Amino acid sequence: MASPSHAKPQAGPEHRRKSSQNSSNTPQLSREDVHALFVGAPYFLLDEGSFGLWQPQVIFPWCDHDLLIQKFWDRRPLSHSSFSLSTLHAHLPVPDGYVIKGDTPASLQGLQHAGGPKRPTFDISVYEVPNMLCSTAKEPGSLGFRHFLELPVADQVRYTGPEIPRPRPRLRRPSMMTSTIEAFDSIEHHANDPYAQCLDGTVHDRKAMLLDGPSAWKRIGVRDPSMENLIERLETVRAIRHDMLHAEVDKTILDMEPIEILHRDLYSKFLLPPPRSMIEEEGPHSLKSQIRMLTTALAAPGAWINFSLEEWRLHAGQILWEMPPHRDGDCLDPEECEDAQKKPWVNPGLERKWLLIQMLLASELLIRLDAVSRAGVLRDPDENITAIDIHEFDELRDGKVNWDLIVVRRFLDSFGISRCDNQTSMHSEEGLHGRRRSLRDAFTIHRRSSIKSASEAESAWECKLTPYHIEQQLHGLFVFAENIGWPGVDALKDLPSKINQDVYSRPVCSSATSTLGKDEMYSRNPSRRQILLHNIASQDSNDPKNNIGWITRSWLSGFVPPGESIRHLLLATVLENDPEALSTLGPVANLYGGFSYHGRSWWSKHCIVGRVLASLPETKECMGWIRSDALPVDRSTSQPLDGRWFEARVKELPPTNKKPRIQQGNKISHFSTPLGDGDVSREAFSLPVDRPRQESVSIDLDMLSFVSESDSKSESDAVVGVPTISFHVQSNSLDCQWTKESISLRHNIHFVTSYNCRPPAGKASISDDEDHHEPSHLPGHPLHASYEYVVLPVSDLIGATSLHKVVPGGEILVIDARGSARQETFARAWCAATGSNAVIGRAGRTCLACCIREARAVDVSVVIRVSDGEWNRAGRLYAVNSSRN
Repeated sequence: MASPSHAKPQAGPEHRRKSSQNSSNTPQLSREDVHALFVGAPYFLLDEGSFGLWQPQVIFPWCDHDLLIQKFWDRRPLSHSSFSLSTLHAHLPVPDGYVIKGDTPASLQGLQHAGGPKRPTFDISVYEVPNMLCSTAKEPGSLGFRHFLELPVADQVRYTGPEIPRPRPRLRRPSMMTSTIEAFDSIEHHANDPYAQCLDGTVHDRKAMLLDGPSAWKRIGVRDPSMENLIERLETVRAIRHDMLHAEVDKTILDMEPIEILHRDLYSKFLLPPPRSMIEEEGPHSLKSQIRMLTTALAAPGAWINFSLEEWRLHAGQILWEMPPHRDGDCLDPEECEDAQKKPWVNPGLERKWLLIQMLLASELLIRLDAVSRAGVLRDPDENITAIDIHEFDELRDGKVNWDLIVVRRFLDSFGISRCDNQTSMHSEEGLHGRRRSLRDAFTIHRRSSIKSASEAESAWECKLTPYHIEQQLHGLFVFAENIGWPGVDALKDLPSKINQDVYSRPVCSSATSTLGKDEMYSRNPSRRQILLHNIASQDSNDPKNNIGWITRSWLSGFVPPGESIRHLLLATVLENDPEALSTLGPVANLYGGFSYHGRSWWSKHCIVGRVLASLPETKECMGWIRSDALPVDRSTSQPLDGRWFEARVKELPPTNKKPRIQQGNKISHFSTPLGDGDVSREAFSLPVDRPRQESVSIDLDMLSFVSESDSKSESDAVVGVPTISFHVQSNSLDCQWTKESISLRHNIHFVTSYNCRPPAGKASISDDEDHHEPSHLPGHPLHASYEYVVLPVSDLIGATSLHKVVPGGEILVIDARGSARQETFARAWCAATGSNAVIGRAGRTCLACCIREARAVDVSVVIRVSDGEWNRAGRLYAVNSSRN
């Protein structure tokens, strides 16, 4: 193996290119050699997952029995148990009472995780994409290996928005034969039959269908259930499922309700009986048939809220707790109905009732699938559910139905469900109309005076949802606020005094004067995602302290679907309950941007500014939000911009001609294998190590500024433009001249934390003019000659305007930024300016060779090498700070 040269600092960049030497006659490494040299080296690969998605994995194949190495992560642990709501991926449970404040975890002694289920349930085999466990990596402002690779196939990419409504495709008559015309006429005749518009190509307009009423609902097989039946059944299913998960005796729904009863109640109260053509040979009473019909109804395109869309995972609580008209989001306004007086089902709770029906049908499907998944049911000769049937159920469950099952689990885990007493219901209804007279008041009064049946007078607000986890959610909110250095954290702790048992019994009326439309909700703008905050102080209510907003209610209830919505709910809840901040910043929050307040700034991790500034030592980070001491200034006037929102205009990286790395199958392991591409001879490997630092420049942060742009689409007075970071750069030459380097953060790039590695045991002589020592481990793992790279100091980036100006096409650029945190910030800013994703490789955690291989694995061209530890007089890393590992 080629030995590295470390004697003295060398001038100029360090290059490593493929060797043309023919090594066919050189000794090959044996299996024992490979094991000894690459023990502790991560191996990157893809596993084939469900529903056509690949799952990035990192293993240590030469360390099967080393428990310490098998626990290596590139992510930080969740800092509170409530934050586990962000993910569906399996992970060690966060013990009750466990908290990480800053970088310090609470002692684990005596802590337990209580309340977990005793037995598994139906495996939906669907997870949030990208993996939220890996969204908070060890390096500040960065992502884990898996999260980064999943970005091109994220839920927001796959599920691009609501389907465009369209009627059932019609057959063309002129070219039809008589028999075909007869078939067509038969289809037309049955167009209004139950389930007729589930699988016929119709894409429904959810809001129009709701206003059309039960006659339209019939065509997807759904009845108009009474609120009494709906509430009673939701609570029954919740209690049954709780017993299934937590009781000492293992049982399913069939142990509590016979199939005949399940069939009778389902088709007499909530669904219409299926037509003969849709009934299985074994009859409609079978569990198999019930599962099929529930899935068919829920899969009706466009008819329901689609939780596969990240937008609806955030806005679900809006329908549960905010009275229409909603001033943001794709929600129904009953005032859109022109002939409401002729439609007694149209009332301010209509969309809430429809969501509760969706949750009920999803819960009925869930408990039946749970029963199917148990071995006892699979062995039941009366049911005879086969593997083929299970496969058919999977085919029926598209993305939307899968997410119904995921969300209803959170729904049932979060609430007790009951009916409001008459007095509470009356107060709630009075609150609906307390602000102004409107069409809603007119048809409400009309209905009161001309009630024909009890069902016509019902309101979805009679359903009371009582949260189970308020205390845990409050504690998680306080941990989040403290970890992002929120100045009003003490005032925020007064929030519990605003909550009483009636809060969740009463709808909240929007206090916003701004309006954000449907298009804003479904925007794919990487710089902006806006939401309206609820201002309690301006709420026209008899008891405003009890009228917390729907965002706050969503967080406190624990009804938080997995995905990025948890980040938005946490920050928005903090702002909603800090009157001073809300008054200063206004009601329109940009969840993909940032804001300045009290002389500091806070940035979403979606914003490139936050990802760059995160490397500075004074920053704080928690659950996707980053606080910085840098206060933005106006570029033209240099005046500070305090008390403002910011939208950082960025460009997405241009598409390439190849598929994303996660869609390239085994290429991820082929391009990053420790054994390289070619022969496995001794001469094919070298041992790259970090060279002694060459302090040619000193870099200090000057300012963060915005070049403002006009934006007529923005509903707020946010600063919209291109962010620029300026640095003072001083040459360490004799003249010691200071210059100013300004870098515009124009591209939406990401940083990836390098995976831990542990260099193998062995002897390597590392000497210089100052000292000599022989560590017990090699300074890193060997690197095959097929991995080309060049190492440059940060100073070589000054004035370089593109990646191609500093490296040829095939090389990995290693930026040596080990001098200071501000050198790393400069390197990150340069990557944002040139449009280069980068791996952040910290010395002492990951060797240089493994950083280069990971860069090849995730298909990026830059590694930013940063320091960790104490440096000896010659500038060589001498003692490693193990707290970073």
